[in-house]
Amino acid sequence: MLKVGAFGFVRYLFGLLHDISISYALPVCALALISIFFSAISSITETDAKRLVAQTSIAHMGLIVLGLFIFVEHGFYGAFFLIIGHGIIATALFYLIGILYDRFHTRDLTLLGGLVQLMPLYCTCLFFFALANAGFPWSLSFVGELFILMGVARELSLAVFFVLMICSVALLYSNLRLFISISFGTLNKDLISNATPDLTHLELFCACLLTLNAFFLMWGNGFFFYPIFFDLLGRYFL
Repeated sequence: MLKVGAFGFVRYLFGLLHDISISYALPVCALALISIFFSAISSITETDAKRLVAQTSIAHMGLIVLGLFIFVEHGFYGAFFLIIGHGIIATALFYLIGILYDRFHTRDLTLLGGLVQLMPLYCTCLFFFALANAGFPWSLSFVGELFILMGVARELSLAVFFVLMICSVALLYSNLRLFISISFGTLNKDLISNATPDLTHLELFCACLLTLNAFFLMWGNGFFFYPIFFDLLGRYFL
C-alpha cells in the first residue's frame, strides 16, 4: 500500500498541481530526509523481524519521495525502479517472516538463531532478499537507489548525499543483522525442535519466483534498462 502513495504523487499531484508541487519541493525533501534518517537509525536496534522490515520500508519510501521531488530525470527513473523493486523485495521478506512465524509463533530476533542448521533453504532465500533490500548490485533496489543518489548529488548538496550514504550503511547493517540473527548463533531448544520443517515445495517455488523478479527482472529486459543507464551516466559525468 505504500507504493500507492507514490503512484498518487506521480499520477495526480504532479499532473493537477504541478507548480505547487515544485514550490513545496524543498520542504517535502526535508521531511523525506528526516524520515529516511530516523527509520534507518531505529531499524538498527529493532528486535521484531516484521517491524524491522517495516522500518526499512519507510526508509525506502523516503528515498522514493526524495527521488520524485528533486524533479530531475535521475530521480524519476530511480523512484520508478525503487517502487517496482521494493514492492517485490518487501513482499518476499514479509512472506519469509510469515513462514517463520507460522513455524515458531514469534518474530523476536533474540529468541531465534541457528536456523541454518535446520532450514538451509529458508536461510538461503532470506540471504538473497536481505541483500536485495540493502541495495546490493544486480537487484532492482540497487538501480533505484543509485539513480536517486546521482540526482541528489547533482541537484542538492554533498552534505545530503553523505547523510544518505550513512543511512544506506545503517540499512545494510539492519538487513544483515536480520539474516545473521535468524540464521546463525545457538539454537533455542525451548522454541526450536529438530523436527522443524524447511521450506515446502510450494513455499520454495514462490520464493524462487520472487528471487528471479527481484534480481533478474531488470536484466532480462536489458533493451529497456541499458540505454537509460548509460545515457544517464554519460550526462552525469560528462
